[in-house]
Amino acid sequence: MIASEKLSFTRKIKRLARVAEEFGADKRELTGALLHAWSAAMCPRLAGPALPNRRDLATHPEVLGFVEALRAVDFLNATYWLSSGYAMWGDAGYRKQLAMFFTPPSITWRLLEDLSEQGVDFATHTFYDPACGGAAFLAPIALRMRDTLRKEGKRAAPDQCNG
Repeated sequence: MIASEKLSFTRKIKRLARVAEEFGADKRELTGALLHAWSAAMCPRLAGPALPNRRDLATHPEVLGFVEALRAVDFLNATYWLSSGYAMWGDAGYRKQLAMFFTPPSITWRLLEDLSEQGVDFATHTFYDPACGGAAFLAPIALRMRDTLRKEGKRAAPDQCNG
């Protein structure tokens, strides 16, 4: 992860916390507004998330700017920053109680590269997520499996997302 990207997203997350406070919204409402806006942009054919959607928040310039920043990075980094934002909007005790700490995609990709170099076959092996939280390992593994199967000429149903 590039230090400037981390700093930029961290600042955006902190500004969003102030926006939510101004609107009297909790972290769940803020996250719902972000997810609705991001999902609509990235996966318009899918049903929206079940979290509440505060339209006043979803159309706020800071929220729209964050969504655009998410769209500028790959899917796994976007989900990492959404998850990290949700965790940062809660207090430290809440994060610790729920073990809300997330593995950056760059670490996961390095691990998967190491596995690949050791001969792991992503088309046939079974995998478990050692963190069992936000799918920091399972989502990249699923993408690797998909890519490996595509290279073998196998096809799945059409993608539902733009990203």
